[in-house]
Amino acid sequence: MPADFRFAVKVPKAVTHQHPPKDVGDLLDRFLSEVGGLGPTRGPLLVQLPPSLPFQAGIADRFLRELRERHRLRAAPSILVHA
Repeated sequence: MPADFRFAVKVPKAVTHQHPPKDVGDLLDRFLSEVGGLGPTRGPLLVQLPPSLPFQAGIADRFLRELRERHRLRAAPSILVHA
């Protein structure tokens, strides 16, 4: 693989599909520990929330803040809007 290649890693459903996603610190720590083995090839995290989870700004802010405290790389939100 090229030297500048980076893996985008999807945060597991156990973290992102909780209603609401709170108290997931231990799960995030475990996940980040597991993907830490990718070393410098670890790229952004993909955060994909289920369409059934209504957006709540306060909860989203807390979750993303907690993620940023543990992970210095960028997180890539996946947003799907249903018409």
